[in-house]
Amino acid sequence: MPSFPDTHVLNPSDDAHLRRLARRNGYMVRKSRWRLGSIDNFGGYMLVDPDTNGAVAGTRFDLTGDDVAAYLA
Repeated sequence: MPSFPDTHVLNPSDDAHLRRLARRNGYMVRKSRWRLGSIDNFGGYMLVDPDTNGAVAGTRFDLTGDDVAAYLA
């Protein structure tokens, strides 16, 4: 499994890899569009259960690429 940089912003190929990995495990990955951060939005990723449309992890968009990969491993 590739190691992702310790930032919330990934290049498009790494982002696509995370989305494919999540889809294989029955989840969706949502990436925050917020750039500056806020109290409830850290600009990272959220894992979502597509059946319930509820957040499984990263409810405040606080997951990094490594966090998502580790959760799905």
